[in-house]
Amino acid sequence: MSRAFVAILLFVTSPLFAVPGVKSPVKLRTVKPQYWNGRCPHEFRFIGDITSRGAGDVQFTWDRSDGASSPIETIHFTAPNQVRTVRTSWALSQNFRGWEQIRVTAPNFIRSNRAPFQLRCR
Repeated sequence: MSRAFVAILLFVTSPLFAVPGVKSPVKLRTVKPQYWNGRCPHEFRFIGDITSRGAGDVQFTWDRSDGASSPIETIHFTAPNQVRTVRTSWALSQNFRGWEQIRVTAPNFIRSNRAPFQLRCR
């Protein structure tokens, strides 16, 4: 085996050059509360986890059932298998049934589960 081939093989397989990204699944853990029957406006809080495949930046946004999306956010990972907790909230003033989910946009594309909720204003 030539020296050039060995050097290239070491370069390609080195974990220092692992591709950053996100492991599947991106998990939306909770919406608090899931059901609200009371005074309005009311704010729902969403908490999710994003786990890295390697070091690097990950961009994500929050998608909502009403078609809106949050601005893109960037989080940085320094190693594989790191978990970052992300949060958002949504305030509503009238009866509504909907969901929210995390959408990773870079370096790979993946969506979390949807976190459903329901609001009944009195």
